[in-house]
Amino acid sequence: MKQDKILVLIPTKDRLEDFILFADSWVNTTEGKSDVWVGIDEGDTTYDSVKDKYPFKYVNIKPKPFLEILNEMAIEGAKEYNYVAFLEDDCNFVTEKWESRFIDKLKELGDYGIVWGNDLLNKEYIVGLPFMDSKIIEVLGYMCPPEIKYLWADHFWKYIGNKMNSLFYFDDIIVEHRHYSTGKREKDALSVVVDSKGQEDFHGYKAYIANSAARDITNLQNAKS
Repeated sequence: MKQDKILVLIPTKDRLEDFILFADSWVNTTEGKSDVWVGIDEGDTTYDSVKDKYPFKYVNIKPKPFLEILNEMAIEGAKEYNYVAFLEDDCNFVTEKWESRFIDKLKELGDYGIVWGNDLLNKEYIVGLPFMDSKIIEVLGYMCPPEIKYLWADHFWKYIGNKMNSLFYFDDIIVEHRHYSTGKREKDALSVVVDSKGQEDFHGYKAYIANSAARDITNLQNAKS
């Protein structure tokens, strides 16, 4: 029996201060209806000083593009939780009761529901920080297509949700994304890597739409209970 909770997945690298902001925001807003798994590189000691401060599970993974890390964590997490979420490590929870409201709406949406809150950046335009029914991951075998490594997953999540008519956006639930473009943080070395290598993901996403999207939608429709 899976846990009827949200599993929050947060791969992180070289961003201790941002991670602490996220972790404190979770502590301050949780109702006990979510757990957090933190993905870090094998041998990374950046977070050792705060590991005992928060009730999180730390998953050590061989260094690789962060969407590959997300997929690896999501496949395992989907076996244990009804709902799986992804947050970047420069994000934090602001609004209370987000767990209850997200879970209630996901139950209402049924199979393959995807909800998201106001990130104060892209808002309803794309699904930057998804909270989804774990059946999506189980049916597809991933949380985001293997064709993309760093960027464009947000477009994929909205595409899947639109095709399955299973999306809902909460404008009044703030899950803030402190991306460097907002001026709330500096553009760091990790952002440079993501921006440069992520340019290739535009072509990867287009290849996914052309070659694999129809298959995924058919699989989701056929597996719908």
